Amino acid sequence: VSAFEQLGDDHRPALFDSVEALAGACVDRLLAADPGGPYALCGISFGGVIAFEMARQLSARGRKVAHLI
Repeated sequence: VSAFEQLGDDHRPALFDSVEALAGACVDRLLAADPGGPYALCGISFGGVIAFEMARQLSARGRKVAHLI
């Protein structure tokens, strides 16, 4: 189960057309909950792909990613 379950307006799981879009939505929620960082991200299998893309997007926004596991 993802730490960031993405739900649409109808309370059903939201669909994304790319890894970048899904990771971007997760980054937005992470920053809303904890805007200061630094961040530790972890993922297994496809979650690792999402964690990597989140780290890339956070870094691009000037945020510190302390750990990527």
